[in-house]
Amino acid sequence: MVSLSELSAHSSIIPLIFGVMFFRDLGKDLKLYTIFFGVSVVFDQIINYLAEHGQNSWLFGNIFHLIEYIMIIYVFSHWQKNIRFQKVLRWSIPVYTIFWIWVKIFGIEYMDKFPHYTRSVAAIIIAILAIYTLIKLEENESYIYKHYQFWICVGALLYFSGNIVLFSLSDIVLVNNLFFIHSILNISANFLYAGGFWCCHFQLKNGIVFY
Repeated sequence: MVSLSELSAHSSIIPLIFGVMFFRDLGKDLKLYTIFFGVSVVFDQIINYLAEHGQNSWLFGNIFHLIEYIMIIYVFSHWQKNIRFQKVLRWSIPVYTIFWIWVKIFGIEYMDKFPHYTRSVAAIIIAILAIYTLIKLEENESYIYKHYQFWICVGALLYFSGNIVLFSLSDIVLVNNLFFIHSILNISANFLYAGGFWCCHFQLKNGIVFY
């Protein structure tokens, strides 16, 4: 029987399929998001394989977490109409990368263990950014649930806000077998991301142009 963690590990293929199906017609933002899910699927399979064979997979997990921050922030920056804020978000990418490297070099975090600090910081930033983007979307759209950005923002908010405590207390979570919460959030978020791709496809069919 397939475990919940295995379902979670394979669930990123759901938004990837939708992204690939509609890739030709997608804007730059969702094309990049599709590529992100492709990268996610590859890393998920490597991590899942190593875990099944009793090997430490955190090296790949740490690398993926950095890639995840870079790509998600860049996509979200593309949605900001305030040019100054857009630049701030993009500048946060090298700043966060330096922070990520710094904590590894000085032994605050290790490549073979869960990244408590960098993962928590990234989760807080992305969760806040998702809320901000939803607020701005609501100011400009009458029915925000019909907009693809809504579904992706909700997915990011659900996953990252729900995992902030888990990331901060990962040792306790792992010891008490509470990581199933992460799996549920991950699967749910991936279905919401897929909904974003579907919504984008629907809007394109109806001639709606995105900024």
